[in-house]
Parts: sequence; structure tokens; C-alpha cells
Amino acid sequence: MVVHTGTAESGHYYSYIKEQQNEEEKDKWYEFNDAWVSDFDPATIPNECFGGEETGFSNMWGNQQKYMKFRNAYICVYRRKLQDDVEFSDDEEEKKADKPEQIKLGAKTFDTSNTSNALIASINTDNHRYWQNRFLFGSEYTNFV
Repeated sequence: MVVHTGTAESGHYYSYIKEQQNEEEKDKWYEFNDAWVSDFDPATIPNECFGGEETGFSNMWGNQQKYMKFRNAYICVYRRKLQDDVEFSDDEEEKKADKPEQIKLGAKTFDTSNTSNALIASINTDNHRYWQNRFLFGSEYTNFV
């Protein structure tokens, strides 16, 4: 998670990162702030990343005052889990990786029982490229091509 502290005109960025490599420390988080790296308690994420108000000392007489926080999560990065990483509970069934017997496309349903896996994979690849180009380049590009 990348955090910005400051205003729209200026500020500083730092990150909170969960351990990904070491299985023994997979639930451990770290704060990366320039040259400093320290342990981070993920229970404080709401306080550190979600903005809002906080109370602090505002002058030399020690008066407390509420003010808006100057730190907010700027970018949240998620790691996609592979199917092998997913743990299923006892009341869930793991979905089969086999090809479906029917594919629904809009209002139509197509029987794929006599279709090869290679053909279905090719169609899925073509569809993926189409939507990727559509979202990357917009409708003008799609209409042009």
C-alpha cells in the first residue's frame, strides 16, 4: 500500500508492504520510508491510511485540537491468488479446471461438448485481446480497426 502524506501541491510517499517470500513471516508487514525500514502493525492500517480526523497538540501551550489527517492511502496493490493458493472450506467444492459443457454468450448458449480445448483456449485468447485493446485504446481505435 502506497501512502501519501501532505497536500495536493507537495508531500511525501511511503509504503506498507506485506511479506511475500518467507513462509514463516507471511503475515508480517513492513513500513518502507525512504532509507528506513521498520516493522508495521497491520491493525493500524485504518488509522494510518483512511484519512479522517485526529486530535493533536496545536500550540506551545499544549492545547489539543482536532484536525484533518494529511495521510491517505494513494495506491493499494493486490496480488492475484492462484487456484493452488486458495483454500476451500468444507462446504465449498473446488471448481473443476475442465472445459465447461456450455458457454453462455449474451442471450445465446453454445454446446461445447464436441469442441476441443485448444479451440476454446484460442477463442478465450482472442476475446481477451479484443477487450484489452478496447479498454486500452477506446472505441475510436476499435472502430478504426
